[in-house]
Order: sequence, then structure tokens, then C-alpha cells
Amino acid sequence: MAEERPLESKEIKQQASENVSRKSQERKEENLREKKREYLLMCPLQQEPNFFDILLK
Repeated sequence: MAEERPLESKEIKQQASENVSRKSQERKEENLREKKREYLLMCPLQQEPNFFDILLK
């Protein structure tokens, strides 16, 4: 029994570190999605020709 416990604690530590890395990966992906969302919201405004610029030309 005493020999199994270190293995169990190693597995628990491994699972915990995997959970932490998975959470940080999810956080990175969510931040990336948020940046894409902001970029896509800003891009159409930048790409459309300015109405007044067209009138002045």
C-alpha cells in the first residue's frame, strides 16, 4: 500500500498540471477569439471608404 501512494500522488500532480495547462490554453484561445472579435468589429469601419472623402474627390 505504501508503494502505491507515491504513484497516486504523482498521478494527481500530473492531472493537476494537465488541468492547469488546459485552463491556460483555454484562456489563451479565448483571448485570441476576443482579439479577433475586436479586430473584425474595427476592420469594416476602417475598410469602408469615407463618404465625405468620396464627395470631396
